[in-house]
Amino acid sequence: MELLSAIGIANEITEIINPYCKRIEIAGSTRREKPIVHDLELVAIPNNLNTLKNKLGIYLMGQPGANKSKPFTKAGDKYIQFNYKSEQVDLFLASENNWGLIYLIRTGSAEFSASMLARWKKVSGGGYSEHGYLHKPNGERLITREEIDFFNLCNMKFVEPQFRS
Repeated sequence: MELLSAIGIANEITEIINPYCKRIEIAGSTRREKPIVHDLELVAIPNNLNTLKNKLGIYLMGQPGANKSKPFTKAGDKYIQFNYKSEQVDLFLASENNWGLIYLIRTGSAEFSASMLARWKKVSGGGYSEHGYLHKPNGERLITREEIDFFNLCNMKFVEPQFRS
């Protein structure tokens, strides 16, 4: 779909689930302002995961052409996938302590995200990413409340999303 359509649909979904989230933002190629968007990606910190799933599921089942018995394609603790207006939506779930890492990775591009994780491994002397968190080589879990935290850990200046291809 074209970028303007993606922004419109992403904003609609954000408005629908915002009351059930502490934070929600558009990610992926929409955030990177790519002219063509293949799927919509959002990152959210839910107030309560069960409430978010229930309210979103009820809303989706009420949409024309919706699957009344199965509103989600996938629905776990860290990821919910569903269709909205015939478009695939990937909703990634984060916490306040790993928002920066999840938002950066889910903004992409895939190559940019992989290069950032490789850079972290190098500058930390063997650090890694596991279960949604960065870790030092000794296993200590790090907090990344914002994207800039990840850039700072990698000794880099912030890169605007549209330049992350």
